Amino acid sequence: MEIGFRSGQDGFTVAQSVPVESLMITGDENIVDVQAVVQYRIVDLKSFLFEVGDPGDPDRNIPPGRPDGKTLRDITETAVRQVVGSRKIDDVLTTEKEQVQTEVLVKMQQLAAEYQTGLQIQQMLLQNVNPPQEVQAAFEDVVKAREDRDRMVNQAEAYQADVLPRAIGEAAQITEAAEGFKRGRVAKAQGEADGFTAILAGYQKSPEVTRKRLYLEAMEQILPGVKKFILSDSGVLPFLPLDNGSSVGQ
Repeated sequence: MEIGFRSGQDGFTVAQSVPVESLMITGDENIVDVQAVVQYRIVDLKSFLFEVGDPGDPDRNIPPGRPDGKTLRDITETAVRQVVGSRKIDDVLTTEKEQVQTEVLVKMQQLAAEYQTGLQIQQMLLQNVNPPQEVQAAFEDVVKAREDRDRMVNQAEAYQADVLPRAIGEAAQITEAAEGFKRGRVAKAQGEADGFTAILAGYQKSPEVTRKRLYLEAMEQILPGVKKFILSDSGVLPFLPLDNGSSVGQ
């Protein structure tokens, strides 16, 4: 059975649209054009012929006075309209078509059994689900904009997945280098502090000797490679060789 359209003689092309069947209101009060095909078989001939006045297939060339399938068509339309009317248009047109088919099939089976039609509904297939032709172009623009948005989001996420690990690695390297620099400076400062502590201890024991030693060490650093003499008040200048080859007289 065809809902929302009638096929041509070849059984494949759409020869006629039936808006009175196909146009439906979604849960967010939009209009959607639904075309579907229902597959069924007779399981109870008595109920099929006598319980319901017209359970047959209206899409076939049935002679006058024979069942025209209005009951089955009403069952299908009722089920589809209930399911479509509970969803937003975006869901019906995009992500939830299979769920719509499944829910419609369950409702149709329940209604067919309730009305004792003698029919077993085997399959309900959505052929075309579109917005009305008058707004088709606008909806396609919306769909394209959504696709562009999704593509940009995916590109941004890919960029993040590439850049973020590298940034984290570089940050870790910088942090490690800073920690190493800190440890070096702390160690150096501790060494200098220990040196000053040792000098203080020596100064406290022998202030004069410590002052002279510090002075001589400073001169060695200020004037490296130069002969140096120490003159005493007595003017006697015996030469004392230093470690670096310079001479000292006192």
